[in-house]
Amino acid sequence: PKAAPEAGGADGRRRPTTHSWLLYLTDCPRGGETLLLSTRAGDSELAHRGGVSPGPRRQIAATKPKQGRLLIMPHACPHEAAPVVDAPKVLIRGELLLIWGNTCGGARPQN
Repeated sequence: PKAAPEAGGADGRRRPTTHSWLLYLTDCPRGGETLLLSTRAGDSELAHRGGVSPGPRRQIAATKPKQGRLLIMPHACPHEAAPVVDAPKVLIRGELLLIWGNTCGGARPQN
């Protein structure tokens, strides 16, 4: 299992990141979608290491690459890329550390 990426906080502490982001720099007319997949039992236990449990998944959503589009997803969200038909597909990927509570001046959202 791989370790989740880390981010440094303003207090100098290193923490595992919580979300990934993709910023699409080009349109991709055919193919190249980021496919969001269903979760399985055991995914949440592996998310902090950047993994998901093995087994079949169903597609629940697809994000088409469009210049300027930003996709943010929690590490616990299983996903994969559809094959690119019309190249190139160009994007920038990064990591986020979201901290809820009084340390950021806000409260954790209610479900």
